[in-house]
Amino acid sequence: MTTHNSEQCLVHTLSSLVPAAAEGVLREVIVVDRGSTDATHEIADASGALWVSCAEGNVPTVELALEHARRGEWFLFLRPDVILEQGWQNEAMAFIERAQRSSADTQLAVLRYKSDDFGFKVRLKETLVNFSSQVLGITHTCQGLLASRSALLRNSNRTAKISAPTPAQILRKLRQGRPTTLRAAAIRIASQ
Repeated sequence: MTTHNSEQCLVHTLSSLVPAAAEGVLREVIVVDRGSTDATHEIADASGALWVSCAEGNVPTVELALEHARRGEWFLFLRPDVILEQGWQNEAMAFIERAQRSSADTQLAVLRYKSDDFGFKVRLKETLVNFSSQVLGITHTCQGLLASRSALLRNSNRTAKISAPTPAQILRKLRQGRPTTLRAAAIRIASQ
């Protein structure tokens, strides 16, 4: 997760990860910070997340994740303004198990896009984003990205130059066809 003055929404994002951590699905959280001056560091620290500070220059988030991650072979890249729908970890684990049985070279998944805002335009945007993701392979920055360490390492020359990437930018660099869209949603927290 790449942050910069993200204190207002980071608590909600980290809270949505707790059930997966309790089940042992989520093994560590890495917060790559780009020079926050608010309480982002305190919130990440209180949650037990690993804090990586990269205030100056470009932040090679994928490279830092690969370097600092000690406990997992799969990575979920999220924005700090996204909460995960309850039960997302079951869907993610089912995808990972299928991917490990598969002979496909690169297995990538994104979560379904949803917003916690109100209104017809918001629902229309959700429909269009999810259609684009499933049919065209065009993803929204809030959908998150689930990728294996091996896929990231295999393509590290493509992803190394992305500074502070969104999941959609990482996915574009790893592009090997359309990602699988999971039924569980990544819910964008509406701006205040």
